[in-house]
Amino acid sequence: MNEQQIAKELLGKTGEEMASIEAMGESGSARRYYRLLTAKGKSRVMCVSDNIKENDTFISLSRYLRGKGLRVSEILAVTEDRRAYLLQDLGNRDLLWHIKNDEGRRKVALIENAIEELAKFQELPEEEWRDIVEFEPFNEDLIKHDFNYAKVNFFSIVGVKYDEKRFDRELERLEKRLRDYPREGWGLMYRDFQSRNIMIKEEKAWLIDFQSSRFGPGIYDLVSFAWQAKAGFSREEREEIAQKYVKASDPKGTTGLTGTVEREIDYWAMFRIIQTLGAYGLRGLKEGKRHFIESIPGALGNLAELMERHGGEFPELTKTVDGAISEFS
Repeated sequence: MNEQQIAKELLGKTGEEMASIEAMGESGSARRYYRLLTAKGKSRVMCVSDNIKENDTFISLSRYLRGKGLRVSEILAVTEDRRAYLLQDLGNRDLLWHIKNDEGRRKVALIENAIEELAKFQELPEEEWRDIVEFEPFNEDLIKHDFNYAKVNFFSIVGVKYDEKRFDRELERLEKRLRDYPREGWGLMYRDFQSRNIMIKEEKAWLIDFQSSRFGPGIYDLVSFAWQAKAGFSREEREEIAQKYVKASDPKGTTGLTGTVEREIDYWAMFRIIQTLGAYGLRGLKEGKRHFIESIPGALGNLAELMERHGGEFPELTKTVDGAISEFS
């Protein structure tokens, strides 16, 4: 079936008729999104994907999260073959738009609301969602995969020469530090918690694109948000975001989360940025998607700032990042 036929099938399940269908913007995945307008003027979003397992995970997780009171889009209908599903339309404005265009109290309030929603997400009982999520818990294999992903898709194709053995030794040292992160700080990890995956509707943060969730360290989601290249947060803003996260996650201050986050946040930020450079290389440099190419200089700048504080621990990585910055300046 083509997209029009799929849309009609989905709307038929809700008792609605289609007036129009329009493709939405590019995605970082193989999922395709369309905005549907019904004959009565209501707007819906349709997702089409051949990844049935991912679809099933997202649909089940959405229903679970919504049942727990989190703000996620309602699943309105699913095709018989489960290749497509219909969603509540959350509008066109994601949090990144508001970060770029709002100032003062409104911007701060929206960021704080998103962090509070993340804390609720991460604290959900594992026994309730363990059988819903598709992926295995965060582990050293994932760390190694993400480092190799970045080497193959970014560092090896940008024209920067580096000593691979020294580079790998430094990544191994960083990997060990990440592996030692306290289990008390683990929960339902979003995996891609950044402002493009947060929609703003009626002055509240709504969560989208959480199908990669798994059991893992919550600090990963914190740095994914605070160090998102396009958001362009200052160091002071990142510190404020970290404080809001700790307050929302540990309101009574009894778990020692504050000290753990302060001590480890830079290392997790390095890891996340290196992973995103791999994604930007694949989706941008290899596939030509403009948004990802535009994100590369910001990501390199963020990583260079971290290297200024930790360059003595990671001299080869620092040199390689400096070389990559020269390529993109």
